[in-house]
Amino acid sequence: MHAHILGIGALGPGFCDWPSLRDLMQQNSTCVSNPPQTSIPNPAIIPTRERRRAPALVRMAVDVATQACEHAKISPEETACVFGSSMGDSEITDYMCGCFAADSQVVSPTKFHNSVHNAATGYWSIATGCRQPLNSISAFDLTT
Repeated sequence: MHAHILGIGALGPGFCDWPSLRDLMQQNSTCVSNPPQTSIPNPAIIPTRERRRAPALVRMAVDVATQACEHAKISPEETACVFGSSMGDSEITDYMCGCFAADSQVVSPTKFHNSVHNAATGYWSIATGCRQPLNSISAFDLTT
């Protein structure tokens, strides 16, 4: 199999896109102490109703994928994609474990819907209308 990187999207502590990450990396520092907080994006590409339900990890993944498509100057709806997550959405997993440990054991249907490792892929497909092959992988440290 051959793959080519045509575009890059990035989001993390102290950077919100590829240019800001590149600038940070060019400073030759191994780490940034007290990086500025990066806000969780609210990508307009996700329809309003779905955006209200989308967890932070999904919004981040869709934002980064959108950045990569824009950087590569390719259409999202015509692009095969692979989304990777080392451990899924730990915030939702923690919430669900807390619910199951409680007496009522009632879980929010929306949280349950978003608990799967391929949630970002589903939101991406809805947001872009993409009908190309989409895949999600989750293999802990081997995901990268």
